[in-house]
Amino acid sequence: NGNAMEYLIYNEGSYVKSLWRYYTKLLSENATARRYIYEAYINQDLSTHKIANDRYVGEKLLGMLPMLSKITLGPKFLRAMLL
Repeated sequence: NGNAMEYLIYNEGSYVKSLWRYYTKLLSENATARRYIYEAYINQDLSTHKIANDRYVGEKLLGMLPMLSKITLGPKFLRAMLL
C-alpha cells in the first residue's frame, strides 16, 4: 500500500536507487506484478483493494534483492508489511 512504499523508499537512509532498479526490473519481468500494480493504480475505491496483491509484489521484490540487501532491508519489509 502507499504507506508501505513510502516507508521503504522515501524514509531517511533508504536504498532508493537500488530498490527502484529492482522494482522496475520486477515490473518488466513479472506480468502478475505488473497487473497488480495496474489494478491498484486504476482502483478509485481503495477499500476494495486486495492487500494480498501488495504483499505478493513486496515478496517478489524482496526475493530479487541480493543477500546482503535482504538481510539489511528485511526488517523494513517486515515492518512495511504490518503498516
